[in-house]
Formats: sequence, C-alpha cells, structure tokens
Amino acid sequence: MFRGEKLNNLVREQLNRIIFKELDILPGILLTITRVDCSPTGTAAKVYISVMPDSQFKDVFEFLKRHTREIQYFLKKSLRIHPIPKVFFVEEKATKEAANIEKLLGEIKKTETNIEKGE
Repeated sequence: MFRGEKLNNLVREQLNRIIFKELDILPGILLTITRVDCSPTGTAAKVYISVMPDSQFKDVFEFLKRHTREIQYFLKKSLRIHPIPKVFFVEEKATKEAANIEKLLGEIKKTETNIEKGE
C-alpha cells in the first residue's frame, strides 16, 4: 500500500472513531464516512460523508462543520504524524447516484415484469 493510501485509511479510521465516540450524532441518523482523500503533502483531507435519511444531510453537515475544531483536536491527539491534515467535509454524491440508479433499475425491472404478465 502506498503512503497516500495508508494516510487516507488511517485518517478515515480515526475520524470514524472520533465522530462516533466523542460526538453525539443526532439519534436515528446513519452517518457514513465513505472515503478520505488527503492532499499529497498531507496537510488537507477531504472527508466524503453520506447521511441517511437524506433529509437530515444539511443538519448533520452543519453539525460537523460546527465541531470541526473539536474533531481536529481529537485527530491531533490520536495521530502520530506531522503535519496533521486539516479536515474538510464534503457530500458524497456517488453514493446518492448509485442509489438512484438502483431505484431506477428496480422500477424498470418491475415494469418489464408487469409487461410480461400482460398487465
């Protein structure tokens, strides 16, 4: 595994631990860190998040933005690397697009089944 991939995985693991252990995410919300992309210098990290239900994304995103300093502090305590990447949260659009495609494929399959049955 390359250094960049190791750093991405390490930051992702630590952020998962920090967010779910140290912060109180709203009940009934599923927050997933889908991937982390650190800059080549390791000074910045884009953290791609997915939230279920979609209607709560804005609230969760604002919550994470408000707690970025706290998250950054815990990340600094848990990682033994320098520099510590500055965290930027980003909406994961690929997951939404994949879910939408799955939904459309399901509808097509249902329509084809109904046509075959003569409905």
